[in-house]
Amino acid sequence: MSAWLNALPALAIAAVVLFGPGALVGRTLGIRGLALWAMSAPLSVSLVALTAVFAAAVGVPWSPLLVLVPTGVAALVAWRVASYLRVPTAVRSPWYASWASAVALAVGALLVLLVAGRGMGSPDALSHTFDAVFHLNAVRWGLDHQDLSSLHLGAVTHPVSGTGFYPAAWHAVAASVASLSGASVPLAANVTALAVAGLVWPAGILLLVRQVAGRLGPVALVAGGVLSAGFLAFPYLLLSFGVLWPYVLATALLPACIAAALSASRAAADDEIGQRAGVVLLVLSLPGLALAHPAGILTLFVVLLAVAGPPLIRWARRAGPRRVLPIALAAGIVLAAGLAAGWSQLDRVNQFDWRAGETLAQAAGEVLLNAPTRGPAAWALSLLVVAGMVVTAQSARMAWLPIAHLALALLYILASGSDGWWAQTLTGPWYNDAFRLSAATAVTGVPLAVLGVLALAKRLPGGGLHLRQLVVLLAAVALSGGLQHTNHTQRVALTYRPAGGDTYLSGADRVFLEGLGQWVKPGQVVIGSPWNGSALVYALADRPVVFAHLSGAWSGDGLFLAKSLAGAPRDPAVCAAAHRLGVRYALDGPRSFWALDPRQGAFEGVVNLSGRPGLTQIAQGGRFTLYRLDGCA
Repeated sequence: MSAWLNALPALAIAAVVLFGPGALVGRTLGIRGLALWAMSAPLSVSLVALTAVFAAAVGVPWSPLLVLVPTGVAALVAWRVASYLRVPTAVRSPWYASWASAVALAVGALLVLLVAGRGMGSPDALSHTFDAVFHLNAVRWGLDHQDLSSLHLGAVTHPVSGTGFYPAAWHAVAASVASLSGASVPLAANVTALAVAGLVWPAGILLLVRQVAGRLGPVALVAGGVLSAGFLAFPYLLLSFGVLWPYVLATALLPACIAAALSASRAAADDEIGQRAGVVLLVLSLPGLALAHPAGILTLFVVLLAVAGPPLIRWARRAGPRRVLPIALAAGIVLAAGLAAGWSQLDRVNQFDWRAGETLAQAAGEVLLNAPTRGPAAWALSLLVVAGMVVTAQSARMAWLPIAHLALALLYILASGSDGWWAQTLTGPWYNDAFRLSAATAVTGVPLAVLGVLALAKRLPGGGLHLRQLVVLLAAVALSGGLQHTNHTQRVALTYRPAGGDTYLSGADRVFLEGLGQWVKPGQVVIGSPWNGSALVYALADRPVVFAHLSGAWSGDGLFLAKSLAGAPRDPAVCAAAHRLGVRYALDGPRSFWALDPRQGAFEGVVNLSGRPGLTQIAQGGRFTLYRLDGCA
């Protein structure tokens, strides 16, 4: 418990980074209350991510305080835009609505933080996953190079080019937390993930529910907070699988972006934002969503197609072919141009093919029962979602919501249950990955569940409406075993505290790597197989490594040393390659992670170094032995 108390300042800083800049811009635009809280996160992420890109472009070293300059400029521009467009000041909500929103946010945040935090076990725990190695080292790379640009972060795994696109919004936020709080990289990463899942996600969900259903009573708002923490698909599944921190950020931003789009398109039930402000907020939020993870834009596009579909069909019937065809042609050209512009990136993503692990029927059952990737059936939640779909399908204004949910569910079913061409083509932009697409279904599933609470409460006999809503909510919580939070905690713990096997670093291993600085001076490069845990020397000890991830486009010298160092540490060619890379130390240790993965064979020259001439043993701890390359002196 004391460790978590000590982590609270870092968590508070993460909240400030995620909400502070956007809150100033949103307030000058005229929004307030729940809308201001929810829209602050996508605005802040846009400012943080774009600041990093522009700073690198003009050669200014990155600092978390740099965001203050564009924040001030954006706030001034927002104020001028609000004046020019005559954006009306948001109507002040009744006091009870503000308090109910605050309670709902607190409930949602507390539940997510408790469930996910218990799964992590410790605020600085390591996620023993393939992707976590990259993300932790990418944060360290950004801090060391003072560069968190999304156009450069790919250099972590592509050191030859020195640049490379990788969406760096999440890394910029985590690096800001580490820089401002002094937290270690793992702790900064974890509290950033918790702040995104526990603060950004419930706020966006509540605003989206408000935009879809209109003004809600206090019980309905609290139901939104409770249910935002109840779905396995998000955030818990993505805090376990991957670990997909950037995609977690993109998914958490989606509800607020959809809410702004509903305002911009006049599709909101009882608009909390206003059309003009909605347009501005949506435009300002899109860069943050794209630089969190481009797949977030694609998910938003699917939802907006559902929002725009029925009105466009009605308009097309009235307008006739002469007006429709030119507009459709222009839209097709714009869409084709956009696809062409991002084709290289899409093509690279489409090359990933997660093979189907079940049948289409099994995947459909998982969607129906809110049990993604063979999780336990969530009967109570599923009943609420189905009830919400029945109600919204009967409303012309809300019919887009079940359509969007079914579209996202179909993508999940195809990714989970088919290896066919259609499945690969349609789900390729999401890496053909069922985990990513299951998270998208939660974006529409939670609002449907809240509407299900309202619908079922109206059909209960006796009592006031608020009391009936409370009864439905409590019954759902009870029937689902506390919304299955114990299971959700266990899912997060699968990768943070794996029970035997596939542990990237043991406790003793980590202690040794964290203390490596007492032998290795700053700037001296360490080489070792990234598959035995040595890649995290960079994130944990701030000492550069040749291989900062388990896979990458490594330099010729690096690949040569990976094959040849053990066999000939005194070979002039080996010494020349080591000199060019600045390698002074080698870290040896047995394999412990994905031991049967054939890619480990590429690093056979930097393992089993004991007794090799020209290598002097310096220290030993955990599974590791540190050697100095004295043969190349």
